[in-house]
Amino acid sequence: MSSRIRTAFITAPVAAALFLSACSGGSSATPSLNVTYKDVAAATRTAGPARTSGSANGPNGGKGPVKGAVEGDLTGSGAVSATLITGTTRNDVQILWIDKALYVKRAEAVSAAALTDAGTQAWMLRAPTERAWSKRSVSSQFTPELFSPFAPAALADLLATRQMPVQVTSDGSQRKMHAEKPLDFVGAWTNATVDLWVDGHERVTRVQITSKQGGMSYDVNYGGSAPDVAVPPPSKIETPVPTTPEPAGPFVTVRSGNTDGVAWSLQRAPGTPTGYECWRWQATPPVDVVAADEDGNRCIPEADPTDDPSDQTAFVASTDGKGKYDMLAVRLPASARTVGVSPISGQPTTATVSGDTFVWVGPPTDKAGSAFIILADGTRLFCGPGWISLPSDWTTVSPADKARLLASPWVCSPPS
Repeated sequence: MSSRIRTAFITAPVAAALFLSACSGGSSATPSLNVTYKDVAAATRTAGPARTSGSANGPNGGKGPVKGAVEGDLTGSGAVSATLITGTTRNDVQILWIDKALYVKRAEAVSAAALTDAGTQAWMLRAPTERAWSKRSVSSQFTPELFSPFAPAALADLLATRQMPVQVTSDGSQRKMHAEKPLDFVGAWTNATVDLWVDGHERVTRVQITSKQGGMSYDVNYGGSAPDVAVPPPSKIETPVPTTPEPAGPFVTVRSGNTDGVAWSLQRAPGTPTGYECWRWQATPPVDVVAADEDGNRCIPEADPTDDPSDQTAFVASTDGKGKYDMLAVRLPASARTVGVSPISGQPTTATVSGDTFVWVGPPTDKAGSAFIILADGTRLFCGPGWISLPSDWTTVSPADKARLLASPWVCSPPS
């Protein structure tokens, strides 16, 4: 047999196998779906400099550009400029971070009312009399929620920290990671869903944030030089003035009772600054209240009847599971009709409600793990501490995370 024929005889089956493998989408061409947010955060954090480019959109279709240079997470460095649409207003902002400090060049608010009503978007706005830049530590409260959308590694880390359930699917040569629950607030958006696309190196290549208020999407391309972060001079940075909300008048009892030997009352007072109200739980025996100040007060924004019912709802008092009893106190939207409370393990109890508050008291062995609120039109709000919103969510929680979640304030997802 000649060498030419022998070579053809040997290589033909190999070529055929390669052809069949290519036609059938062989394993080498199929990205693994076994990837976690923790994996992606680590890979993106160490991937080196990257460029981001995309756009943000508002609820009415307006768009603005988003672009920047980043390296690492929020403890690394970054320089991002973005036009964020809030309602019909375009806000041009710039975000810098380096040496574990973060700087924001804020847009001038169109009116005093716009600044007062900004809510979670207040970080991007300033009064005309204020200096343009603000400064905060990257370890400040809510910094991950507000600024991780602009740093892909930090966003993946936020989703990992929240233990966000994820659905991973193939999208060509990449994988799409869809967060199966919305984040309460992230960046300029509330109740927002996050999608990440990752490559074969588990680096984020695309970010998409979606909410009723609009969202943001951008591509991530790796390579190039490190971000050029020019820190603004002190003369351009506004000096922060602490404005911790506090009671501005006497407390009034809005609901009281005696349940299983616990004599209790739920009390409310006007708060300062304007737009806040303060709550406190008075009971014998006493119990620690999650997120209350040293006087036992919890001051929160007043309900806005034009907001989504999930935003109007507020768990004004809850326990961390370490007291002699367990309790929940809820400020309800006007459309609430029924509340159900589910223990971490056990059957839920439901009650018809009247008025704008609801209180549940139970033994610590029946620690409340989630709740639902049925509205007048039949839709439901699903609520729980941290990212928990359903009884089944507790099945994947470790003992260490359980303690952390029980010490977290309760929130509700949008109606469904």
